[in-house]
Amino acid sequence: MGKRIDRVKKHFADNKGAYIAGGVGILVGAATAVVLKDRATMISNKETLNFKWQSPTTNILQLILPALGDPGNVVQCVETGTIYASQGQAARELGSTASTVSKHLAGLVPDVKGSHLKVIGKAGEALAG
Repeated sequence: MGKRIDRVKKHFADNKGAYIAGGVGILVGAATAVVLKDRATMISNKETLNFKWQSPTTNILQLILPALGDPGNVVQCVETGTIYASQGQAARELGSTASTVSKHLAGLVPDVKGSHLKVIGKAGEALAG
């Protein structure tokens, strides 16, 4: 038992620098987490974007991105309930053009390849659903 204790003591003595560095790292990390915790709560809900991932269920991925110009319309298919992050995404997934989707939303075209779309909000803002 005495040899084991001596080996442990020698190990700590040989690796003292690593243990001190690790302890300092943990303390700095904890202090940083406390400081940054308050900053995370200051982010406005208007800065979140909602995206639909290709899945049989609706998964929402929220990213914090500033809008560069008009953030664009988030549209929803009336028949399926599928939400598209943009008119362009809706056009691509429905096999149509962004121009046709825009005309449909403006009331100039009755449907987009049989689908009816509605604007449910702007990207980066709370959605009406």
